[in-house]
Amino acid sequence: MVLCAFFWVIPRRLNFDGQFYEQTNGVAMGSLLSPVNAIFFMEDFEKKTIEQAAHKHVCWFRYVDDTFVIWPHGREKLTEFLNHLNGLHNNIQFTMEAEEEGHLPFLAYKIQTLGNYQEESIQQSE
Repeated sequence: MVLCAFFWVIPRRLNFDGQFYEQTNGVAMGSLLSPVNAIFFMEDFEKKTIEQAAHKHVCWFRYVDDTFVIWPHGREKLTEFLNHLNGLHNNIQFTMEAEEEGHLPFLAYKIQTLGNYQEESIQQSE
């Protein structure tokens, strides 16, 4: 209940170049509460998404709007999961970058797979 109050108290009108605009979706960029609201929303969205999924991941780590997932069910089921993610909310769309030749760039790092586990030493990209 308190979280709902947060969304309603955020100013949704802005003035740009003498013209007033009303934001009809999401939270206002630049508001101090926007990142917090986005984190709360995405945590709830991810929890519901994962609970509804037919196949589960091994791990799921999110940093802001980037998510690292270890998926043990093959690429076909991974594509189905991506479609599941993208079908749950009109304004949230995920894209996917899968590992190629045992490497996956994520944030400022290059993650390398060795056999059936992730390498513990992760290299920072330059």
